[in-house]
Amino acid sequence: MTPRRTTSPTFSSYAFVALATTLLFSAPIASAASNGTLAPGCTLQAQSTPTDFLMLIDGSSSMCPYIGQITANLGAFVKGLKDKNITDARFAIATFGDQPQLILPFTSDADLTNKTLAGLGCNKGGQEAGLEAIRIALAPNNGSDFLKSCVSPYTKSSQCVLQWRTGAVTKSIIMPTDEDSDLPYLDRYRMPGQTEGKALCALKYSDGVGATCDYQFEPPFTPKVFWSSGRQWYRYNKNPIQLDPAYVAEIVNTTKVILDSNVIISLLVKSDYNANTNGPISTWDNTSSLWTATYPRNKLNPDYDPTFAHTSVLQYGHPKYNAQNGDFSNFNKTQTLINLIANGFGGSLQAQVLNSTNGLMRVYKIQDLTGENGDAVTQNFWQQTVNMVEYCPPPLPSADVIKSLATTTTTATKTTPTTTTTTTTTTTTTTTTTTTTTTTTTTTTTTTTTTTKTTTKTTTTTTAA
Repeated sequence: MTPRRTTSPTFSSYAFVALATTLLFSAPIASAASNGTLAPGCTLQAQSTPTDFLMLIDGSSSMCPYIGQITANLGAFVKGLKDKNITDARFAIATFGDQPQLILPFTSDADLTNKTLAGLGCNKGGQEAGLEAIRIALAPNNGSDFLKSCVSPYTKSSQCVLQWRTGAVTKSIIMPTDEDSDLPYLDRYRMPGQTEGKALCALKYSDGVGATCDYQFEPPFTPKVFWSSGRQWYRYNKNPIQLDPAYVAEIVNTTKVILDSNVIISLLVKSDYNANTNGPISTWDNTSSLWTATYPRNKLNPDYDPTFAHTSVLQYGHPKYNAQNGDFSNFNKTQTLINLIANGFGGSLQAQVLNSTNGLMRVYKIQDLTGENGDAVTQNFWQQTVNMVEYCPPPLPSADVIKSLATTTTTATKTTPTTTTTTTTTTTTTTTTTTTTTTTTTTTTTTTTTTTKTTTKTTTTTTAA
């Protein structure tokens, strides 16, 4: 059967860059002084303010190893809070996977928090609508849209509520997930155009495209074809992924809720590929069975997406483009924002949050938690979660500075996008990290006295980010 191309609504990576650039140049960044001083109310000294932490956890079956690792190293988080003298901390736990559930309301009992996490399990449903869960958690109704599933001693309905403190309090959401954000479970949290009829099936189709699907909630994207051998929709080239406009609108809406609520976000995402390999495949590299069928592994070929984009990282943000040290320290907010925009992720939740003067969101690779150095990675993650609430977010430079940097980086991207060409090199370097994307066969090096043009033959690899 010949793969059939779709005619789904499109929203290109160019539009993502355009959206992010529009936000970038219209956001109120001028409140951060142009000389790099801190935003009003911030200091360079450690601050010990009351802090509310919500652990908003993807509770689906594929999350078992990650939840276990997070729980096993929770002691590092609690110790880090004590070491920083953050003594007025409260913890709450909620899950998503079908209807989001409140498991533990805010409590200062760290032992109960640890015990609840340890018994959480990973048996929730597969409709993992993370963006919806964030909005439910921040809705001004004390979490009444959560399914109430609180542990003892909060089993009464009147006790099972999510009530954030107001006033001089820091609010933080810690969210691990290994999937993209699906169609919202509750109708009232869906954007216009988000319907089951337009969503993709989370399981392989039994009778080909058009067959009935009882699990139709995956976010639609283009370009894609229906591959009969895989019985599913697959991305079929390295052109930039285009999310359905309704799902783009959901990202914008969620960003607004986060910024209006003044919440810090720490998000763990599976950056190499989505955990559900029975669902639609939006990667175009060796994690896609259509790609490997098209290009057998023993053949060298350049036809893959060098940004390793897929629906999860388009929605949430890509940790590949963080400007930071290897242990996650010295995070550079401005450079990370520029990297995201330059590589086609300017419309992601992280990029849009970072684009606000006091917005702060960090994205980490969840798959590294269970890798060879998993314990160290997890402890570093917890340490940075503590550090994020101890200091004010670093200020953005002036609008003119960001405009100049973003224009310099995105000019080449708009002319010859890094996701669709093999003739552009983009190298970004900070004092603490270097992010390099190379998809080129020509490099030009210039010194202050001479200009030398060097042609280099590049060998291409396809290791997922």
